[in-house]
Amino acid sequence: MDTYAVVPTCGRAELYACLDSLASQVTSTVVVTNGSYGGEDLAERPVHVIHDDAEGRNISRWWNLGLDQVERLYSHQGPYNVLIVNDDCTAGPESVSTLADEMRKHGVSLAFPGPISKRLTSIHEPERIAGWFFMLPGEQGLHADERYVWWAGDNDLDYRARALSGSLVVPGIDVQHSAPNGYTNHIPGLSRQASKDVEAFRAFWGRLPY
Repeated sequence: MDTYAVVPTCGRAELYACLDSLASQVTSTVVVTNGSYGGEDLAERPVHVIHDDAEGRNISRWWNLGLDQVERLYSHQGPYNVLIVNDDCTAGPESVSTLADEMRKHGVSLAFPGPISKRLTSIHEPERIAGWFFMLPGEQGLHADERYVWWAGDNDLDYRARALSGSLVVPGIDVQHSAPNGYTNHIPGLSRQASKDVEAFRAFWGRLPY
């Protein structure tokens, strides 16, 4: 079954290492950018580039733009997987196929790396999604809630997946996440936005996302 990657970026140099690590593991990659990386920079690579010209940075919108592009291009071919990846992640060999195989074997709506194998069906289970590297069955049509502009959108997706056919924690996934919270800590305003997103999440779900 084909797997497609969606990689949002604000223009970090780590993007190229990320794409290199995915190149042999996915069928194709969609890069969603706010303009820092143009098509010229990626012209030598088998990627589709989407420029988000909307005002502000919204990670949930970027995920959705990528999901919609993959659906437009490939959904006619049948069931498919979509891997959402932060641009500062590098995936070790077979990481993508292992995550995809386990997601399909267990028939869940979302899968992410973790220390032990566990199917999650309740929001009260303490495991938290690895929001920098997770996978969805594309044909289920699950999309991010764009009210979560910078934080908690991954947690919301996970909770909604748990209510569908579950989320799956998958051990043995080799992913290096080089700059956790890098954008949040270095781009003005994103830390304040993250706090707003956490409060919006708590107002809806009745609990914090962590």
